[in-house]
Amino acid sequence: MTQPFAVNVLTTLSLFAAIATLQLLPVAPLSQIPAGTETTPTVPFFNLWTLGHNGDAVLGERSYWNARFFHPEAGAFALSESQPHLMLLAPVARLISPVFAYNLWVYTSLVVNGLSGYLFARRNLQADFLPALACGVLLQLLPFVNLQLGVLQLIAVWPSVLLLHCTFQLTCNPTMPKAVATGLALATTYLLCNNYGLMGAIVVGTVPGTVLFIRHRPSCSLRTSLVTLIVFLTVVGPVVYQQWKILHAGGYDRNSETVASLSAQPKDLLVSSWHSGLTIPGLTSSRERPLWGLSGGLGVYILAVLGTLAGWHNRPLRKWTVTLLGILLISFLLATIPGYGDWGAAIHAGLCCFLPGLSRIRSVYRFLAFFQIAAVFLSTVFLVQCQRRWRAMTTSSSRPAANVMAVGVVISFLSCLVEILPDKTYVCTPQWQTDQPFCEWIRNQTASHDVLACFPFPNGSETSDYRHEVDWMHAARFHHRPILNGYSGFFPTHYLNLKEIARLPPGRELYETLHKLQVRYLVVHEDWYAAWHGSMPQMSNNPAMTEVFFDPQNHVRIYRLL
Repeated sequence: MTQPFAVNVLTTLSLFAAIATLQLLPVAPLSQIPAGTETTPTVPFFNLWTLGHNGDAVLGERSYWNARFFHPEAGAFALSESQPHLMLLAPVARLISPVFAYNLWVYTSLVVNGLSGYLFARRNLQADFLPALACGVLLQLLPFVNLQLGVLQLIAVWPSVLLLHCTFQLTCNPTMPKAVATGLALATTYLLCNNYGLMGAIVVGTVPGTVLFIRHRPSCSLRTSLVTLIVFLTVVGPVVYQQWKILHAGGYDRNSETVASLSAQPKDLLVSSWHSGLTIPGLTSSRERPLWGLSGGLGVYILAVLGTLAGWHNRPLRKWTVTLLGILLISFLLATIPGYGDWGAAIHAGLCCFLPGLSRIRSVYRFLAFFQIAAVFLSTVFLVQCQRRWRAMTTSSSRPAANVMAVGVVISFLSCLVEILPDKTYVCTPQWQTDQPFCEWIRNQTASHDVLACFPFPNGSETSDYRHEVDWMHAARFHHRPILNGYSGFFPTHYLNLKEIARLPPGRELYETLHKLQVRYLVVHEDWYAAWHGSMPQMSNNPAMTEVFFDPQNHVRIYRLL
């Protein structure tokens, strides 16, 4: 190892580690977790539960797919992102705390995001140290990641960058080792984030995949594509099979109206997430919702346009420039098309027939993660060309002009950083304890097969409405009993029906439904039931049930159905 290379590596890792520290500066690593721009902790707490469930499974304390929520749904864990890589954090969660393990993964992911951008630029964009470092910094500060910092599986974009790298190399020279590497990269992307895996497969298959078939013999392209698919299915087969079995059997299809409501509109890409950058004034939403701050940075957009022009005029970089531009356009179309009324929904439905996995993606605006990644790489192309131009000018008599250009590029880059730096990161503090009295009572006084219904159920369909469902899921990890409650990416039909019934004060229909679902105990938070105009006294005097425990610390009462 030469000294300059060692110094470069140390400098790069130190910079990315420092940036990650600044990104997570508001977070107390032992007691808080980041929530990004989300003001409700439902999703972060659910991901913390997912980390705990993976840890319980690897230590042999749980059945992996048959998690104890959404009873009697079999394989309920397949309805959400399983994130099996979190099993690696089980020792840290057990020895220190799940919160620390969660934050450790977030921190590591941010650092590796930056490192992946640096390595991608060095390997594929012919960047020297400084342009590659700039690429890594822009990728680590990707607005989409900071915006979604409370969604654990969306933080790690480095597998998607790895997938792009392997695919680029495969299109240059389609060999069996590179096909295997591409399959492994796609599998890694899918296991860490199902959404990124599906979106990456679609985007990569549409753009670099087309390039592969155009540039090489069909037999060679088919052979390498088949090897990539076989490797991918071999690695993710157990996960994909369980998900397919549960989702197919339950008929879990995405509603077209839901997909349309979760699609982006072009104006969203011009509004800063933190309203602190170069946001174009006067923009208004064309739908019945406020504009989402999905801008990748207007400064980055400008550099990306300049990078596209510069890359087109540089023959060695032209193929990468065209490929990145194709990824940018395809990602934009897939993120926005479902929102264009009936014809947009029809086009999306048609694409679902030809693009496997697209029908399972609810939040199609997340395709913009690939849009922003492509924009960063195109910006890097411009920085690479500027550095080459600067070197050529400094060897001639144009040194003053070269210095002026260098200052201009540095100022442009710094303005991009100022624009995309988040000015606020919400944090949330979990309050669960393993020694909660009502959990202890359930664990010691009930049978392992006794089913619980925890009240109240959500009184709406917003993410914030499911906040207490996640609390009940965490409690189930401690008392080890199946519950009717739950939260995930898909909701069973019987749960949605029960949720509607449970929104009303307790009545005959509710009790009959609970008996059909073989519920033995009701776990009720009395403060929440106070809004039901005296429902608690009705429950206490109900001859069909009897109170068996009261937890004054958590204001929880437990009733046994007779």
